[in-house]
Amino acid sequence: MESINATHQLEMSRATPLTLREAIANLEERRERIPRGWRQPVEKLLIDLRSVAFTRGSQCIPTGPQDALRIDPFTQTAVKMGPVLDGIFRKARARCSSTCEECGRRGKGRQLGFKRSVLCPACFARHSIPRQARRTRFLVDAAKANERLVILEPEIPALIRHLLPVELWRTFRFQQPKNRPVITMRYVNTAELAEICPRLETLENKCQELVGKH
Repeated sequence: MESINATHQLEMSRATPLTLREAIANLEERRERIPRGWRQPVEKLLIDLRSVAFTRGSQCIPTGPQDALRIDPFTQTAVKMGPVLDGIFRKARARCSSTCEECGRRGKGRQLGFKRSVLCPACFARHSIPRQARRTRFLVDAAKANERLVILEPEIPALIRHLLPVELWRTFRFQQPKNRPVITMRYVNTAELAEICPRLETLENKCQELVGKH
């Protein structure tokens, strides 16, 4: 799943502001790096930007090493470009946030491990079911070997999380630097999963059957 970065940012970092026409040229150069399913929303973005540039092509866009002109369905950009351009990018983000980045069908934000992607049900299943099977086998093997491994909640696929009894979950708190809020995260210890190994193996077999059908 190719993207500009982990959050699918379209960014331009320069020490001096870009004119609107320079910004469009920069985005056009990066067009092939956009996920395939987002090509149409980004083409619409470029059309809207070109229509503004026709009359306001010399307008500067504030961008630099710490600021980015970007499409990110999950985060509002901090860059303020004026009501017209802000509106164009807001609509582009909205389109991408409901468009599967792989096939272009209707999708929504879904979690795959620590990564968040916009996927339709079919594309999500294609990625998540094999991952469910692999992760289940890893947990079973670790539990049977009595290995004391700490597995964070984002590393555990949703189907497996639903099988884990409440009493197996542990919580830790991580203090971030510079007075940022404390992060609270759940985890499990693989040495405590032995009793539910039969249920996990049943889940693994079901996932393998589904993988074999595709």
